[in-house]
Amino acid sequence: MKEYLFVFGRDPELSFLELRQFLDGRKIHYIVKEVKDEIAVVALENLEGDLANTLGGTVRIGEIIGRDKEALRNFPFILSDKMRLSICVYKNSSLYLDVKTFFKTQFKKERLRYLFSKNTAPSKLKKDYLEILLFKDYIAKTTSLFNPSLYKERDKRPCNDYLKNTSIRLARILINLSGIKKGTLLDPFCGTGVILQEALLLGYDVYGIDYDIKSVSCSQQNLAWTKKKHILGNSFNVVQGDARRISFREFDFVVTEPYLGPYIRGTLNFSEAQNVKKPLEKLYRDFFKNLKPCRAVFILPRFQTKKVSIMIKDIFDGFRVLHGPILYADEKSKIIREIYVLEKR
Repeated sequence: MKEYLFVFGRDPELSFLELRQFLDGRKIHYIVKEVKDEIAVVALENLEGDLANTLGGTVRIGEIIGRDKEALRNFPFILSDKMRLSICVYKNSSLYLDVKTFFKTQFKKERLRYLFSKNTAPSKLKKDYLEILLFKDYIAKTTSLFNPSLYKERDKRPCNDYLKNTSIRLARILINLSGIKKGTLLDPFCGTGVILQEALLLGYDVYGIDYDIKSVSCSQQNLAWTKKKHILGNSFNVVQGDARRISFREFDFVVTEPYLGPYIRGTLNFSEAQNVKKPLEKLYRDFFKNLKPCRAVFILPRFQTKKVSIMIKDIFDGFRVLHGPILYADEKSKIIREIYVLEKR
């Protein structure tokens, strides 16, 4: 087994769970050696593909070279006269000066162009780019790096409604949290189809439902665009319907960010939050009452008032909570998202 350094973005707890669910779902044997804030050291049997761009919450992955500066001498670096070097330091690693000196003294003749930095890098790894990650006494060489330009390109989908869009990053995380390797994904509150789009790109067949006919049309356009642009062979279907009365039964798992209530401009008072909560509570309870046994990744809103948080409870109707609630929010959020991984057999 090789050891790898995983560097997570914001929401490291959620990102670490995403990684574990992804590996478990693919039956990849792994051992977690250490976890500290946004860093995880994991020994893996097999790591294939560009995993930092498959996962939604991981920004860098590095193969661990060793645990002292002498390990650098035995690692087969491929260097060129245009080589660019970056050293990213996490948790005040004491190895920075040693590693910097090593590259200066050992490869001076190679005319390395040093770019010493902390947690900065180009958007993709290039042939003449070498990035070293330092965490405690671990030294790693970056092997996979999140490329934000890929998200920007996918955000150019032909139809957008920014009040109904799920972020690409969150969509990826939700899909991977399911731990399902292949099959048909159902999003019963699909909106503009971002979760469906990302699932399609990850190799799943997808089925979407939305009550709003404009959202259905929007999703259909976006999925047709995605399939054509990326030459995908898997299938999609989006229909108008009520998520509480799903007639389509040929799906393997559910991933959705449901309707979270009307757009909130300011902070709600207690009474306003209760008025928003009640119809949502009924909608979600009716949905789970009629949902067939399956694995489901679902979001509940938590409303912030000046004094208390208003939460929705006891709506899963026979579904067991495997993970959650894991909170997801940023500084601009009017509501906090509670993410759950559920299962009913």
